[in-house]
Amino acid sequence: MKDSITNWSDNEFRTYLLLYCAYIDMFEHNDEKKLIKEKVGKDLYKKMHEEFDKDKDVTRLHKIQNTIKRLDYSKEQKKSLIADTMELFLSDGKFTYMEQYLQKQLKRILR
Repeated sequence: MKDSITNWSDNEFRTYLLLYCAYIDMFEHNDEKKLIKEKVGKDLYKKMHEEFDKDKDVTRLHKIQNTIKRLDYSKEQKKSLIADTMELFLSDGKFTYMEQYLQKQLKRILR
């Protein structure tokens, strides 16, 4: 899929990934929005949210997978991504079944 190839920086990718995680239950909670903005800044949040909103779910997944491969993260960087997503999942005080499932899948993808 040509529309799933990105040239994102690490921060752009992290923002997109966190948005994907926030929307796994179809709703971005205020605590999740706040956390993402604190981590990446309001401007990057807005920029990546605009792209995220335009993408279909299958495109989002392909962008995430392709960008992980392209950025070739080290073991420590992968741990950092997992920690960021876990912090986001727990930011609203719940760790839903969908969030647990996505966390397991992210760990698998990042291996």
